[in-house]
Amino acid sequence: MYAPPHNYDAEWVDEDELVYPDTLYGATKEYNEHQARVYHEDYGLDHVALRPTVAYGPYRETGGSAFLANIVEKPALGESYSVEYGDQAIDWQHVEDIAQAFRRAAFAPEAELTQRVYNVRGVLATVQEAADTVTEIMPDADIEVSGEGELPWTQNLDMTKAREDLGYEVQYDLESGFRKYINVLREDAGLDPV
Repeated sequence: MYAPPHNYDAEWVDEDELVYPDTLYGATKEYNEHQARVYHEDYGLDHVALRPTVAYGPYRETGGSAFLANIVEKPALGESYSVEYGDQAIDWQHVEDIAQAFRRAAFAPEAELTQRVYNVRGVLATVQEAADTVTEIMPDADIEVSGEGELPWTQNLDMTKAREDLGYEVQYDLESGFRKYINVLREDAGLDPV
């Protein structure tokens, strides 16, 4: 939803920074926020928009960042995986953290909201660090990571306002989130948990 990273001088991007997506997916998200704002202005409709980061968790099969799920899914099922972008930072957000953010936003009293759009994030880690975390959980994992390619996402999202207004806090670090994810996949495949 935000512009590619080279468009920002700030280390952490807050909700007031430039929104200039370079994908159709991002543009539709921006349009939805705009449409909600218009309905609020014209009809008084209450609304809150959330800007999650890269979702991971069981059954993530679609979307521009879904290929990152294979860092966890392939090794969980004993398959090898090769991925690029090794030194690039991703904000890994467990699906249950995203659900928590939406629940908090849905039930937040309007009088306590200082804005209508909130960044919510997970754990910032490189693709290599994510692969290393999987290998720590599953020492036999066969993951090859290269430094090729460049991702177009801005990941250093400031979520100060989500903490203050919504009480949102990340519950899953990479190890606990990946372990839970791996074990759901292994259970579905009839394999023992790790």
